[in-house]
Amino acid sequence: MKKMLTAVIGIVLFLGGTGLLWWNEGRTVSVGDAISEAERAVVDLPSVASVDPSFDAKLVHAFGRAETKAGVKDPLFPGVAAKGLALRRSAEFYQTVEHEESEQSKKGGETSATTYRYSNEWVPSPVTESFANRPNNNMVLMDVDDDTAYAGDAALGAYRLDDALVREVPGEKALDCGFSGEVLQRMQNALPLNAKGRRLLWSAGPGMLYIGADPSHPSIGDVRVKFFYVPEGEISLLAQVSSGTFKPWKASGGQSFFLVERGRQQASQMLENARDSNVVMCWSLRVLGAILAMVGLRMVVAPVALLLNAIPLLGGIAEMGLSLAAGLVGFAWSLVVVAVAWMRFRPLLAIAMLAFAVALVVFVSIRVRRKHFQVPSQHPQMVGTPQGPYGQAPQGPYGQPQAPYGQAPQGLYGQPQAPYGQAPQGSYGQPPSGGYGQQGQHPDFQGSEQGPRRQ
Repeated sequence: MKKMLTAVIGIVLFLGGTGLLWWNEGRTVSVGDAISEAERAVVDLPSVASVDPSFDAKLVHAFGRAETKAGVKDPLFPGVAAKGLALRRSAEFYQTVEHEESEQSKKGGETSATTYRYSNEWVPSPVTESFANRPNNNMVLMDVDDDTAYAGDAALGAYRLDDALVREVPGEKALDCGFSGEVLQRMQNALPLNAKGRRLLWSAGPGMLYIGADPSHPSIGDVRVKFFYVPEGEISLLAQVSSGTFKPWKASGGQSFFLVERGRQQASQMLENARDSNVVMCWSLRVLGAILAMVGLRMVVAPVALLLNAIPLLGGIAEMGLSLAAGLVGFAWSLVVVAVAWMRFRPLLAIAMLAFAVALVVFVSIRVRRKHFQVPSQHPQMVGTPQGPYGQAPQGPYGQPQAPYGQAPQGLYGQPQAPYGQAPQGSYGQPPSGGYGQQGQHPDFQGSEQGPRRQ
């Protein structure tokens, strides 16, 4: 049953990684196209001091101080408020946590020993699962969810800020204010009761509330709540103007687009930052999708690996081979999904890259074939001449070494032969004798006097 559950989870991870890769390519193209279109359409709004109807329905770049008059309050703890654009609440619970540690044997791959360790820790959500070796006695003094409240009257000069833009204003900080005893008592009276009776509410530090008997000695069920807020300040934005309100702008492809950054930023810099963020997000999701696909395939073949572990010596090697094969197949599959997605979302670029890849393969193949079948050229004087052993000079018809190309050939006894048109020389550089002691003639020296015949 456990093996089948592992395989099912692996299939879910594989399909999830595949879907993530496909969706990410479409998202990257849509965001990239919206950034390019916004770069062509954006105009600078000279001032936000008053609403200018001539900029209505346009994508504008503006900057100024984002402010709110009423501030923002926490809906659960009415005494917690901030003069800012947003107020976020984050809760932690003191609970008993079970840690499972398992060891697998090499015989059949089954679990040989499973140990459980328990510890009391601060966790982001209550622990409600059943424990293996003991009952779960966890409880909480108060159910507190993480939540964020936003200022309803946030504005940039004379223009109101849409909620979508307010949610994206960066620069969150920890709320560093304390709570007086009167405020704590008022909040405690407003809190609901449980079977344990009225809970105690403490201020455990700047921007933190503690629900429990003693913050220095936590008990099971205690809750601590931290608060964070986004302060007012100067921001820059790219958004559409609509009846005195800055709201998200829609590109021609339907992509909702806007930018909000802290401080005074030029439109070109904001768009360049958006491009960089899009590239980082694209590659991050590509890596995540490929990892999900590879891990999913590994989990799918996990039952086979467990069976192979029963084979002595070969079990570990086979399991390693399956892991490597699953990783390679998952990576290759990720490349295929990205390539097919490019054909869907970037057809022109995909066709151009495919044509370039094919041309490169053909070019390399032709070069390799030419180099492989190329016949080394021979000098005309060397054609038909027997070659010497490897590393030695070639030999002539009587065994004498044949001169390399460009040098004068040698005679029978090692003396150099005269080039064509010159008289040959004898031994020691003397002119050779003719027949019967007479000086020989070269065809070009016919008619010259012959030496006297030896008596």
